[in-house]
Amino acid sequence: MPTALGLSAGGTQAPLAFCPGAAGRPAGAWGICDEQYRSVGLDVRTAKFVTVKNPMNYQLAYQGIMEAAHILDTPGPTTPNLRSLAFTRLGRPYFPKDDDIPGLAI
Repeated sequence: MPTALGLSAGGTQAPLAFCPGAAGRPAGAWGICDEQYRSVGLDVRTAKFVTVKNPMNYQLAYQGIMEAAHILDTPGPTTPNLRSLAFTRLGRPYFPKDDDIPGLAI
């Protein structure tokens, strides 16, 4: 069962949420839209900044609300910038490193 709590400090508000088994949850479950914010009484429509961890679904969740999106490539085990990875055993060409791949339509 998901657990969440809202934190507030110096004008900054943030939800802290934990959802065990998140990777196997069905579509429409926590993590797809702004459920974590709403569950602790926060309205993303009134926020100056909203941070999301999921780089795949935020466009759908926040369309009509967000003015801009900034993808942050922060230190850690994952990166949203696959071109920055130094694959050493992967045959060329490969996506997304190579732009000109015969038969690839993006």
